[in-house]
Amino acid sequence: MIIYLQIISLIVMCFTQESQMNVPEGFNSSVLASKPLIQDPVAFWIQPDGQLLIAETERTNHGTMDNRTSTFWLKDDLQAETVEDRMAYYRKWRNMRKTGMDFYTERPDRLRSSRDTDGDGLYDESTILAGPFNDHLDGIGAGVITVDDEVWYTNIPNLWRLVDEDGDGIAEVKEVIHTGFGVRTALYGHDMHGLVRGPDGRVYWSIGDRGYHVQGADGEFLSDPRSGAVFRCEADGSGLELFHTGLRNPQELAFNSVGDLFSGDNTSDAGDKARIVYVAEDGQTGWSMEYQTMEGSNQRGPWNQEAIWEVETDENRDLRPAWSLPPIAHVGSGPSGFTYYPGVGFGPEFDDHFLMCDFRGSRKGSGVWAFSVEPSGASYVVKDPEMIISNVLCTDVMFDWQGRILISEWGSGWSSSQSGYLHAAWDPSYQSDPRIAEGRDMAINGMEGKDAFDLSDLLSYPDMRIRQKAQFELAKRGDAVPLKDVLLYSDNSIARLHAIWGIGQIIRSRTSLGRSTKTLQEILIEGLTDGDSEVRAQAAKTLGDPPCPQAEDACIALLSDESLRVRYHAAMTLGKLKSIEAIPFIVGMIMENSTEDLLLRHAAATALWKIGDTPHEKLQDFRVFLTGLNFLVKM
Repeated sequence: MIIYLQIISLIVMCFTQESQMNVPEGFNSSVLASKPLIQDPVAFWIQPDGQLLIAETERTNHGTMDNRTSTFWLKDDLQAETVEDRMAYYRKWRNMRKTGMDFYTERPDRLRSSRDTDGDGLYDESTILAGPFNDHLDGIGAGVITVDDEVWYTNIPNLWRLVDEDGDGIAEVKEVIHTGFGVRTALYGHDMHGLVRGPDGRVYWSIGDRGYHVQGADGEFLSDPRSGAVFRCEADGSGLELFHTGLRNPQELAFNSVGDLFSGDNTSDAGDKARIVYVAEDGQTGWSMEYQTMEGSNQRGPWNQEAIWEVETDENRDLRPAWSLPPIAHVGSGPSGFTYYPGVGFGPEFDDHFLMCDFRGSRKGSGVWAFSVEPSGASYVVKDPEMIISNVLCTDVMFDWQGRILISEWGSGWSSSQSGYLHAAWDPSYQSDPRIAEGRDMAINGMEGKDAFDLSDLLSYPDMRIRQKAQFELAKRGDAVPLKDVLLYSDNSIARLHAIWGIGQIIRSRTSLGRSTKTLQEILIEGLTDGDSEVRAQAAKTLGDPPCPQAEDACIALLSDESLRVRYHAAMTLGKLKSIEAIPFIVGMIMENSTEDLLLRHAAATALWKIGDTPHEKLQDFRVFLTGLNFLVKM
């Protein structure tokens, strides 16, 4: 079968090697794979050795449905609160499908693994790593990533762990990590996706507004049938947390070099615009799935009437609700794939830039945007958005380990066509950079054989992916001494941030085992008075995860730091500490800020909410606490 696929794919490649994408002047491009080695691609992941993992679907509108084409069950969908509720109304309305309940199992999702076995740069062999995923409630499979030796795959209602134990391209281990996602049908494409590894070592992912009813780390259920959201958990699957909510359809997620999370969220086709979102912890961005059903003079309800989707301006400031965080920019129309430049392979114009796919249903108008984000107070502003690659119906984008941009292309339209492409674009003037091959070789060989000195040195490596791998290896060993030395003595700011994050990983690991973390936390407390504001900010953030009571006084002092980012993270940590002593200082910070910085207001409101949720008689002595809450409510 593999030989047959290889012959067919080479024939196809003869006719598709020239990419039809428009790329920047001086760039080259080509097609690396087409049907049958890639078809109906929703998302992909590229390994350092070139292995391509592709989340593919044939279930669009045939298994995974859409309320716009199934209006008969809309009222039932709006009442659903669990995946079992969704299954119940599937059965109730089974006679609306030509083949009854079988209709939902006739088309599969799958996770494909493709390889270039002869080294000519074209993929020539593939296997189905896992699949078919065609249970009644499945789909669409829309996210894939490797976590150590495992493959994680998102396919509503499950987050899957897959392991290919013998290297034959087929997963022998197939386990559900978490389940209960996608309690409603809503709109197809509003699925679970966005898998990305955070600088804290956790895995983050997103879901569209199909909702969730999932058991969290404390045994309680995280439940919201109306909202899209971002979740995170540890790399072993433990510690599931809700990170951000109120999103509509955040297809992909990406972190920048200082550990902040961003996404592109989609328009509701009612005059609103797509949004770039700074995904702040405990944030709420205002969308509710029911808004999609509201038409006429009240189209989309508060979403439009109260300008919830808009970037805040002087004109709409009094109209927008204070409880909802605004986007930081409007870019594109159909955000899908989303990634951050790791630091090697291209020129300085790519530094600190994100790439975002804009999927619009046809090649015309679709393409890849590039933009940077710059700090603005506690938040960010988007700079210089530009569509740099066009004429490609792109679903996902990544930087590979050969100094190229890889782009997956959907076949056509909005439904499965059993076709697709993988494109590459590159700047030949940077292909000779020796760091490309050096980084790829290190990633392939792994970090296990390197000593602590070499790993510490790699925390300042120009490729962010290598820095992260070195940090994770040091954290895995549980030896904080080299990380402490980098934090205290390195003159490289980025390396010092990785040291903080690595120490944070060790603290969380030791805490989970009931071991003391006092010495490690004292190292981070030193960072609260560092001369580098970003070191202060990240130290404050990490000391809240888990909360460190010894950091309370120093974090209170940081509420008046010259950097608003430092104030933001200090306030968030004081909320996690449930610091009653911090209340007047938090309220004072709000009074000074007024409504100037919305992220700072968010941190203060979140902190007061968490502190106020703590039973404590001393709260009664703080009339200023009530004053502060009243002030927040009136904003």
